Amino acid sequence: MGLFDKKTAFMSSEDLPELSMVAEDPLSAEAVRAKFSIYEGRVNGMLEEAKEFRITDHASLETSLEMLVQATTLGKKLEAKREDTVEKPNTYVKLVNSIVKKFYNKDPKGRQGILNEVGVILKVKINDYNCRAELKRREEEKAAQEKADKLQEDLNKEAEEKGLEPVVIPLVVIEKTNTVVRSEGGAVVYTARPWKAEVVDPDAVDRKLCSPDTKKINEAVKAGVRESPGLRIYQDNEIKLRM
Repeated sequence: MGLFDKKTAFMSSEDLPELSMVAEDPLSAEAVRAKFSIYEGRVNGMLEEAKEFRITDHASLETSLEMLVQATTLGKKLEAKREDTVEKPNTYVKLVNSIVKKFYNKDPKGRQGILNEVGVILKVKINDYNCRAELKRREEEKAAQEKADKLQEDLNKEAEEKGLEPVVIPLVVIEKTNTVVRSEGGAVVYTARPWKAEVVDPDAVDRKLCSPDTKKINEAVKAGVRESPGLRIYQDNEIKLRM
């Protein structure tokens, strides 16, 4: 029977065949598939045997252990091959990322690149300009309204003296500052006002807005906690393999 025959998937004593590239571009999908597809028959054979296998006595229990060892060993060898295969591409990717991210980093949680800093500086300046322009508009609107109020007061007095209905001056509204700016190239800069939340007192936050910290819970259980409100702490069965 061949190496990849389903019935010999576990029992074969042959080692993994050497990997070889069959395509000119080692990073192409075809090359990668060809590199690892040689294991597909054996892996699928192991899966079918594992599904069909029955443990009925100590001898079959020992056989299942050997099957588990072989599957785990094959998995580790494949993982080693995977790591070896991606080592150089990963090194290249990391190098490119490290160079480009010095200039620009799209991850908002990562370290800012130079162009990110440029963006922040300009956005601060744009926002500062818009805020000052709006403040100036409000000052002008207030001054204009005060003049209108004074004029309304004078008109009311004059109308009262002449026994006429006073003329009502409408409220003064100065057009709001236009915060949308378009460049000749079609780019648009505008001011958005999204609602955001900042935690200032964790203990006061509504429990409906809180999520249990699974990591802390598991650490507490591992440290010896056996009872805690809202938790079912129990012992589970896990099959461990030591090689």
